[in-house]
Amino acid sequence: MFNAERLKELKRLPVPHYVWPFQNAWMTDPANLALWSETVRICAAGAVRGEHVTAVNLATALDLCRQHRSNLGVFIQPYDPRRVPNLQPTDPPDTFATELALLRDTLEHIRDRVARFNFAIDVLVRVSAIVLDCERWKIRTGNQPQDVEWNRALTARYDTVYSTCRIIFPGTAVHWYARNPLSGLFTGTEKGDSYSVPIYHTDDPLILRKIYTRAVDACTRDWRTTGSQMNPWIALGGKYIEVEGRKTFDYEGGYSRSLSCQLGQELHDKWYSTWPTRFAPWSLDHVCMWPCLGDPQLGDRGWEHFVEYGKGVALHIE
Repeated sequence: MFNAERLKELKRLPVPHYVWPFQNAWMTDPANLALWSETVRICAAGAVRGEHVTAVNLATALDLCRQHRSNLGVFIQPYDPRRVPNLQPTDPPDTFATELALLRDTLEHIRDRVARFNFAIDVLVRVSAIVLDCERWKIRTGNQPQDVEWNRALTARYDTVYSTCRIIFPGTAVHWYARNPLSGLFTGTEKGDSYSVPIYHTDDPLILRKIYTRAVDACTRDWRTTGSQMNPWIALGGKYIEVEGRKTFDYEGGYSRSLSCQLGQELHDKWYSTWPTRFAPWSLDHVCMWPCLGDPQLGDRGWEHFVEYGKGVALHIE
């Protein structure tokens, strides 16, 4: 088992890193508390799954944020097809009532728990980010009336989720996963507080730079977002591979930890962004990480690569 002492050598990261949340069973195990605590310290943020986190684990997450003066990120998957398999964005609005009620109940529960926690110990742990992952529907690129209506309805579904989040957490940023033109998930007119792109190719710096650069260029060209930040989703210890013509995530990784070190340095050392054609036009105010560092499919690999990533970032900090 990976020893939490290994993480104590790492400095706090310069921007929040929202790590895909640990499973409830993992968080409940006292043997993992030291690892969880050090992760919150280093990442300047804790994280929970809104729909699934238990009251006990939410209280622990808040206490760790208090100890390390970190904020909390809440991950939510709206319109999850496992709950409502046949839902379409063009369905009547009342069709979405159950999903929206679940979203409101989830956010209000967390808001109230956070408020009670802060009141009881006279501190302020903030929910600094709501991270939304909705990969259910693709936009349509045609010009037929049904295509226009589909995209309009899809944007309306996203906007309802965004507005619900901001009503319950007025000062909290709402981030959509893969909000860029290349993902095919968004029109660019929906409400959101950032742009993002998954660069799950730590094993190949040339590919991840290309993906990031293309996403920035597409935002500038198609959505006219000159100067906007593009926040990366990164994977440490695993990578995407192609199997029989389909992309799949390889949890075995099989690449040097030095590449995770390089990624950490490149994302956070401003020197690299001054050479956008050689590297990438890096510009970010937070990072999201998937899969979870404690994912059993990764074993200790995720933690080992996380250590090297943190060392790479420290080269910039020093």
